[in-house]
Amino acid sequence: MSSERSNRAMTTMSSERSIRSNTKTTKNVPVINKDSRSFRPNSISELNAMNNYKPLVIQYTKHDGTVAECHIGCGNSLEDLGIIFTVYVVFYSFLIGFFALLLKGALDTEEKQTILWSFFFFGVLFVALVGGGVYVNMKKYERERNEKKGKGKEKVNETNEDMLL
Repeated sequence: MSSERSNRAMTTMSSERSIRSNTKTTKNVPVINKDSRSFRPNSISELNAMNNYKPLVIQYTKHDGTVAECHIGCGNSLEDLGIIFTVYVVFYSFLIGFFALLLKGALDTEEKQTILWSFFFFGVLFVALVGGGVYVNMKKYERERNEKKGKGKEKVNETNEDMLL
């Protein structure tokens, strides 16, 4: 029993040594050489390097002479930040335009506000159609899943019958 424990301890220590010997340091980030079965990166910097992704960073020199990086935009690239900014501008432009359209319609139809009621009706209709589409697709998915489970059970029953014969 004690020899098994000592063998386990020796293999654990030797594996730790092999991991330490396979460890390199690149830009103050330890990189571990992995075997061919492992494909997951250890850090975001490894993932960015693997995908050739360059986040927006500003490099500056500290008072002690070392170069430091300041990440801007939460790890996004300049292109990503441009896309995000454009989406926000388009979205809020649409909201302002829609508000102006509703305001113009409300002022033109002051007595009964027909335009507001028609927009309300179309909004409720849109929500109902989206809800109906989601419900129909959910039922379709459940039916397909049940058919697959049923086919799987039939295959198991067929193999059991074949074994009995």
